[in-house]
Amino acid sequence: MLIQLRLDPGCLGGRRDQYPGRCGLLYFASSTVVTSTITGTGITQFGHIVIPNECITYGNAWLNLDYVNFKPAGASGFDIVSGGAWNIGQFYNVPASGLTNLGGDLYTVNYYGGAGHHDFVLLSM
Repeated sequence: MLIQLRLDPGCLGGRRDQYPGRCGLLYFASSTVVTSTITGTGITQFGHIVIPNECITYGNAWLNLDYVNFKPAGASGFDIVSGGAWNIGQFYNVPASGLTNLGGDLYTVNYYGGAGHHDFVLLSM
């Protein structure tokens, strides 16, 4: 079974300030395709998941980036998944360290980024 999750710009489940603490444990199966739509570098301009203080399991899911009237400039950061207490695994097509090509653009990958060191962050090159 193929599960597709599309993240439009903003936060999954509504605004973060509108539903604080309502997200829980997040598990992506290997059949999951996560697409983050990116229209700019502001936090409300790209698909973003907030999972406060819970485990995030990437489970070899597939990550797609969908650019809408936007191409990242050098050193643009995107915190795609944030707030977890710990991370397990990685996206199938996004290795845990080094450079990766997503949507035709090069990114450095960090599964332990952000202030709490548990965010999945992409930095365009």
